[in-house]
Amino acid sequence: TVGEIGNISLYDAAENRSSQVYLSNKYTWDNGLTWTASARYDHARGAFVYQTPMSLTYVKDNPAYNYKTINALGQRENYTGDYVQSRMSCLNAGDIDELLFTTELSKKFSRSTLRVGLNEWLYNIDYASNTTMYDQSVAADGSYPVRVYDANKRDYYFYDFNKNASEYYKGTENKLAAYLTHDWDITDKLNA
Repeated sequence: TVGEIGNISLYDAAENRSSQVYLSNKYTWDNGLTWTASARYDHARGAFVYQTPMSLTYVKDNPAYNYKTINALGQRENYTGDYVQSRMSCLNAGDIDELLFTTELSKKFSRSTLRVGLNEWLYNIDYASNTTMYDQSVAADGSYPVRVYDANKRDYYFYDFNKNASEYYKGTENKLAAYLTHDWDITDKLNA
């Protein structure tokens, strides 16, 4: 739904799964003409999560900033570090239904093979790229960063939902291709 805000862990947001069904057939007539046909249906959920640094700000003893963190007991504490790093999380995910069908007639001759075929690709795509910003500590001792927030601006960690690299696409793509090929063995070492 457009405009809906939800909660999900980044681990769950990066889940990928796929279910496929594939059918194949090959038949050769007595005259050497061969017919092949194959079809595949794929229902997939593809996702990718990445995080990237956006800025590094010196905040120590600067009254313009009032960074805080929440400790393990849920209490708010002042952040005493020198730097804060702003980061963006980008959650790319999409549901894709794909149908591929290909069929080909081929005939082998003594020094060549003639092929005529048809390929059909049909995609139904529902894709979204969502972004959010957050700030984190930059520890001088190399310890793990913790999330911080600027109490002069907000009282929560995450902000600027979908203001950066966000996009949405929902639609159907259809591709149809016909082909004709002729492989000719001019000699045992030369093919055209």
